[in-house]
Amino acid sequence: MSATKLGLLAASVLSLAAFYLVGLTFFDGFTLDLGSLVIPSPRYLIFVQMWLLFGGMSSVFLTLALAERADTRDRLDRLMAQLTNIPGHYFVVGSCAVAMVAPLIIRTCLLRGAPLTDDEGAYRFGANLLASGRLWAASPPLKLFFDQNFMINDGRLYPAYFLGWPALLGAGVWLHVPSIVNPLLSALTVPPLAKLLRRLVGPEWVRPGVFLFLASPFIQVMAATWLSHTACLMALTWSLWFYLRTTDDDASWRQHSAFAFFAALAFCIRPQATVPLGLPLIANWSVGVLRKSGASGARALVAFLVPATIMAGLFLGTLWAQNGSAWITGYSRYGQYLIENDFRFATFRLQDLTTIVGFDFSEVSLVVIRTVSGVLRLNFDLFGWPFSLAMLAFARSLPDADVLFLR
Repeated sequence: MSATKLGLLAASVLSLAAFYLVGLTFFDGFTLDLGSLVIPSPRYLIFVQMWLLFGGMSSVFLTLALAERADTRDRLDRLMAQLTNIPGHYFVVGSCAVAMVAPLIIRTCLLRGAPLTDDEGAYRFGANLLASGRLWAASPPLKLFFDQNFMINDGRLYPAYFLGWPALLGAGVWLHVPSIVNPLLSALTVPPLAKLLRRLVGPEWVRPGVFLFLASPFIQVMAATWLSHTACLMALTWSLWFYLRTTDDDASWRQHSAFAFFAALAFCIRPQATVPLGLPLIANWSVGVLRKSGASGARALVAFLVPATIMAGLFLGTLWAQNGSAWITGYSRYGQYLIENDFRFATFRLQDLTTIVGFDFSEVSLVVIRTVSGVLRLNFDLFGWPFSLAMLAFARSLPDADVLFLR
């Protein structure tokens, strides 16, 4: 190994060591506080700034070290050729296995089975209820002692969240393996993701796109928890794939039915995330169906409406059974319960209940701030690297862009 390469590798390691030591010495080991649903917390911003500086230095030094050899281009070409020559079905199956195993390792070795947030307790309680065939349990005699965030405890004890994800998690509870449900759903996201990449941007993008999915800290950590993000991502990914299939000439009623089912499933899991993504697809699908011939359009419409109606009935029926009205969500009933309970043991205040958290756009400044905050979180939480999104600005202009894009 040349002295230059050895020096660059040493500089990369020292940069990471500096990041660790600065956090250990001045910021209590970068111990983060509880964070925020909207604006990042001060400690999180400090962590991001230090990671930008030292993590960025480390990545630059490591890149230079790897590129120091004269035959780097040839070696990279050979590596890319080997990856490209892996048969597609083997690659997808292997990626599914990684997507299944990685969250299990994170949950076992890093999280040690502990929850990240109190949301997980509410989801798990809902799953336990559904696995036992109930929508609520009777409040315990010492009712106030059992009050906690995101649980309605008004004589009936049940979570404030929608029951789409608890229904999936409940299957794992019923089989006594709840911790494998999210990893399994993460693995089931890989096939439609590969299909979408192949169709939308070409076969050369399948492997890098799947690699990005597998390397994303956010995706892998969420799959290691009992949170609902993984299930919603799985349902939305399949929904998008089946929507595209409905636009093909050889589309059958099955594609229309599957599109409706997965879109409805995603809505039952996380409605606020599904509506802005799903409505444009449904609107486009509706236009396409109207353009079809009479019999073909009717079959597509019926195929869509059957699963959509069943899922809507389950969604509205559970709201009615739990909250007394099909038009009162658990969030709304939870807000009512907090007021009834005089905000005991609650982290919310009365003014927090006037709007849905994260959806108050009464001021333009709030929209701008939350958009910037969302991009910041996307950069670090989803992709992980210090300058993830910055790479997009000049990736195509690099002299060796064809190598970077596997062409």
